[in-house]
Amino acid sequence: MKTTGISRQVLSLERERRVLLRSLLRPGPMVSGGLVERWIVCGKAGCRCQTGDRHGPYYYRSVLTPRGPRLEYVGKRGRSDVPLLKRYQGYQRRMARLNTVQREIVRLLWQLAEPKLQPLTKAGGGQ
Repeated sequence: MKTTGISRQVLSLERERRVLLRSLLRPGPMVSGGLVERWIVCGKAGCRCQTGDRHGPYYYRSVLTPRGPRLEYVGKRGRSDVPLLKRYQGYQRRMARLNTVQREIVRLLWQLAEPKLQPLTKAGGGQ
């Protein structure tokens, strides 16, 4: 790839990195954990859920504990914690994207520098 193409890619990624950083520097209130949405079948004979119209959504927060992953009931149809959990998931996605962008910038910069590397010259003329 030509030097100008690499430079353009790096500059484009740097713009994206700045946008990501601006949003990550103002996180707002969040609740940590994964958000799990469940639709359930109750088991009552003749209930509408038996024909496919399930009950829900019911929201659970997925958390890691010393004993392993656990689901905590959050509520039905969007209690106030649900948007806070969604905000946390968005924050995690932006952090992951920032990591990917930064790694790609470094990879491209090394690609740019590689042709400029010079062989090591021996000093002292002998050994």
